[in-house]
Amino acid sequence: MFQRHGSIGVPRFLVTVAIACMAMPGHGQRASIEFDGPGYRVQLPNGITGVTKPGPDFDVSTFTKVDGSVLLGAYAGLHPNFNERGLRADRVNGLNAKRLEWTNSEKQKCAEVLVTVRGSRQLTFSVHFWYCVAADADVKQAESIIRSIRPEP
Repeated sequence: MFQRHGSIGVPRFLVTVAIACMAMPGHGQRASIEFDGPGYRVQLPNGITGVTKPGPDFDVSTFTKVDGSVLLGAYAGLHPNFNERGLRADRVNGLNAKRLEWTNSEKQKCAEVLVTVRGSRQLTFSVHFWYCVAADADVKQAESIIRSIRPEP
């Protein structure tokens, strides 16, 4: 009935359940969290949080890491300030996008991605993401957020 582990007896079924749980995919990892931005949704990786500050006709969201450092920014609205020089066309989760990438003087990897969430010739709602980060892991996290975007239902 009891299997000895160390100096205490543990019921055998508890040991079996614990081992089965550890073998499950994602054990010890929290699922990503869905973040509802104004007019869009993204998935946030473990340890990333998002906060939105409303403006007069736009909103700005900031995505931060556990240590409080900013990973990614996002403008959501009708009038993004996006430099079109040097951009390349992109598709992000089925949506039209424009992308700029560069390395700054501090050797950080930077990108701006303008995603058209919905629109017409007269009115286009976009989300303009930007980041400048040093670590490849941070680039990967920022890009995973950007690539998860979808229109809010």
